[in-house]
Amino acid sequence: MNPPGDTKATPLLSPSCPKCKALADLLNGSVEGKIRCPDCIKKATSNHLCDQMADGQMLGHFRLEEKLGSGGFGTVWKAYDTTLQRTVALKVPNQNQMSEREQERFFSEARASAQLRHENVVPVFEVGRDKDCIFIVSEYVNGRTLAEVIAQKRLTISEAVSLCRKIAIALHHAHSKGIVHRDIKPNNIMIDERGEPRVMDFGLAKRETGQFTMTLDGPILGTPAYMPPEQARGEKNGSDR
Repeated sequence: MNPPGDTKATPLLSPSCPKCKALADLLNGSVEGKIRCPDCIKKATSNHLCDQMADGQMLGHFRLEEKLGSGGFGTVWKAYDTTLQRTVALKVPNQNQMSEREQERFFSEARASAQLRHENVVPVFEVGRDKDCIFIVSEYVNGRTLAEVIAQKRLTISEAVSLCRKIAIALHHAHSKGIVHRDIKPNNIMIDERGEPRVMDFGLAKRETGQFTMTLDGPILGTPAYMPPEQARGEKNGSDR
């Protein structure tokens, strides 16, 4: 316990770091369920060429134009396809932190999404590799995420019902192809210039045909605030219900 009047937080001693086996202080919980010491985190986030890209750089035949966003999984760029002369969205994962199984999960996203052709689903054009950098190329949607929209204004009941109906129809289309999204949330839905919802990022998609699954043994994949109970329990029939 801390002495009276001492408000400094006492770090919790975590198990050893799985990378370097050193003991590490865990102050704010683990990152994505993985305990890493500060030295390993610093190394993992700074020493891979794919994680240091800049505007104007070429990745395959794509020229990076603008960083659209980044998160725990990777970075999304607005890019220009110099072969087909069109603007696209290019997703590059944080590859320092990807195992072979996680890379397969990334490619599985492309295989799952590439099957879908629906007006309310963002289509995947191709998946590529440039030296050690892997990436997925999809349609560039000029708009905002649903999370950004609802943060700025309260939707009317009519608007909310219309959006939910279109999103449900898009998910039904995916289900008819044997694909379950498993991470539906406002950040994974774009609202385009016409006000139409576009479901994107099938990063946790599961194909029901048995050809592959992006669910790994151990961690529960998904966003806790939005996943259904059966998915949170790790049941095999978790879906977008």
